[in-house]
Parts: sequence; C-alpha cells; structure tokens
Amino acid sequence: MSRNWTPREMIFVDLRMTKEGHSLRDSLNGLVFVDVSGNRVSFFSDEKKKVMSMFRELGFLFGDNLYHLWVATEKHPRIRKRVLMSVEQELENLITADINNQSLDCFDKTIVSWYMGELDPCFYYSEYNDELLENYLYEKIMK
Repeated sequence: MSRNWTPREMIFVDLRMTKEGHSLRDSLNGLVFVDVSGNRVSFFSDEKKKVMSMFRELGFLFGDNLYHLWVATEKHPRIRKRVLMSVEQELENLITADINNQSLDCFDKTIVSWYMGELDPCFYYSEYNDELLENYLYEKIMK
C-alpha cells in the first residue's frame, strides 16, 4: 500500500511532470469520473474550481479543504480573503525558497509543517495533515 504525497512532494512532482509536458496541476483540474450511465462527471464542481482557482498554490495543494474552509467562514468574507491571501503569499514564497534550497526557518511554522507533511506526526494519508491546517486557518479567520 502506498501513502499520499505531502504538499511538498506534489510541488516537486508537478515541476518534474511539467518539464515533461504533463502538469499534475492541470491533470487534477481536469479530473473526471464516468458514472454508471457513462456520463462524464467532473471531480470538482464548478463552484469548488472557482474557489480553488482564486488561490493558485492553496487550491492545488489543499483542494477540497480550501472550499470547505471557504464555506465555513462565509460570514467573514473580508477577514477570510485577507488571511487566505496572506497564507497564499507565504506559501508561494516558501515554495520558491524550497525550490532554491534556501532555509525555511523564516516562514510560519504551521504552514511549513503542513507543507512538509509534518502537522500530522504520523503522516501516511494527507487527510489529517490537511484537517489540522484547515483548523489552524479557521481559527485565524474566526478570531
């Protein structure tokens, strides 16, 4: 049995696949299922895709959890947007630093731990790691 990729691994896999002409990021956006009637059904609803596309890295790495957080905090749209834009910028800078083999010590420790797959001390599947980040972001938005 294989484990899920950490967000960091997803970034590096996407970089490698993109160089070879097959973006993981684009593949996930176009992911469809075929139902029992033979109909093609998008994995992500248009509404989820819209929210995920607003935040390039969070949308790619955090997926459905970003949408769930978006809905859960809809009564605080300005704070939500500010927090998520700040986290998006932090994540973009963190990814750039990581790709360039720079220290990640100056970044938010919770974001770094999630990115490395270490928020969940027993990382095997990404759900709990993502859930912990979702809780962290929810608290930042709701306080």
